[in-house]
Amino acid sequence: MQSMAPYFLTLSSSGHEVHVLDTANPTPKYKYKNVVMHNIVVKGQNSGRDPRQTWNAMISVSKFREVFANSDVKFHELLDSEREALEKLVNQPWDLVVADDIFSVHAWAIALRLKQRGVPFILYSTSGQVASATTQTMALGRNPIIKQFMFPDMPVDSDGHYQHVNFWDRLGAFVKVFHEVAGFDYILQHTMSSFERFGVYDFSWLKLHKESSYIFTDSMNKLGWPQTEGQDLINIGGVCKDYEILEDEDLKNFVENSKKGVIYIAFGNYADWNHAPKRILDSFSEAMVKLADYNFVFSFNGNVSAMPQMEHIKYVKWAPQAGILNHKKTKLFISHGGLKSLKEGICSKTPLVMMPISAEQVHNAHMLLALKWGGFVNKFTVTGPILYREIMNVISNKNYQQKIDETADFLVDLPISALELAKFHTERILRAKNGRVLFKRKGMDLYWFQYLYLDLMSVIGFFTYLAFRFCKYVIISNKTC
Repeated sequence: MQSMAPYFLTLSSSGHEVHVLDTANPTPKYKYKNVVMHNIVVKGQNSGRDPRQTWNAMISVSKFREVFANSDVKFHELLDSEREALEKLVNQPWDLVVADDIFSVHAWAIALRLKQRGVPFILYSTSGQVASATTQTMALGRNPIIKQFMFPDMPVDSDGHYQHVNFWDRLGAFVKVFHEVAGFDYILQHTMSSFERFGVYDFSWLKLHKESSYIFTDSMNKLGWPQTEGQDLINIGGVCKDYEILEDEDLKNFVENSKKGVIYIAFGNYADWNHAPKRILDSFSEAMVKLADYNFVFSFNGNVSAMPQMEHIKYVKWAPQAGILNHKKTKLFISHGGLKSLKEGICSKTPLVMMPISAEQVHNAHMLLALKWGGFVNKFTVTGPILYREIMNVISNKNYQQKIDETADFLVDLPISALELAKFHTERILRAKNGRVLFKRKGMDLYWFQYLYLDLMSVIGFFTYLAFRFCKYVIISNKTC
């Protein structure tokens, strides 16, 4: 939800009446000005997530598909528990729906149900990129090996990022993309049964993407590897928050009184440090103790008593992240590498050291290493000396600072701001009849055997075989004569 907030706050500040459906929190977790919240959740639900998995596992292609399947189960539970509330919400006179593109079966069902009444919808990819299966369905013609897969293998070290000139990297990317596309197109979409319960029949990825007016994505303004795009795919991720000043006096004094600068550590709300393995806690402890000339601000929700208590280390339950990162004393940001954190590091021109723990963060780490925005440590192999060495390498090498300065300037160098672009296309849909603002590519209607020219090659192969047989017959006949 926070990923979408800049977008829908831009709409609300422009006079649009914005409503947000939250199916995760029974009461509003965030307060937004001029935005109406609808909290509809399954009574007594829990996330079902084991917090230890964050530290001890990674999302693979199969796990990625399982999360989507689980979203279908969650929507069944929501229909069992809150069908009346959902129907009441859907039956209101809406002008436009914006549906999250990731793990949101209920959002797609609502969008497709309202589309039956002529209400247009936008898909919003909050992960910063669209899945490989989506790009194939949209007929964008993207090469599956030009960049790393959405959930690639974890780099072994900071030199192990994806390189398309490496045969094994290309082969691995192709296998993963094939696995995803086959799993989504030929398995997953045929097993999600909650759509029909909600009055949406014959669901398919093709139907979802053909009937959407646009796909908005939080990707960072064409950073990284070159990829084909379409008029219906709009990048609106080139957004940097307004500069924030560090207002907390105690924290401000701690930051400004550092000897060589400040290193900020934050892994978001998803990481529960109470369940972090001892080897990871020991690695961070050892590195922080050794770097006594730097002050550490550690956003830490674990057991503080198990960590080193020293004057140059400050543990906080919550930190004003933008204020810390934008302070001139901050030299480094150690993060899990989620999209929001990565963008905040770039926008504040702060080099990073990333330790991915879940979701698309490994993908972001590959991009960080390839574009020289900072360093990397592997959560499965990290030690105190490895973390210390990576920190010192990034801080002492001015090339990282130069690269991230250039990236920050490029990110927001747009004819109009990314949010104004999003507002323009949104209002364009509202003005258009039935939300139709562009033509969809005819390639979306092609089957795989047509797209890969297998039908044409089959015909050529058949006639080649006939010609071969005919010539062979003629030669044998002449010999007989």
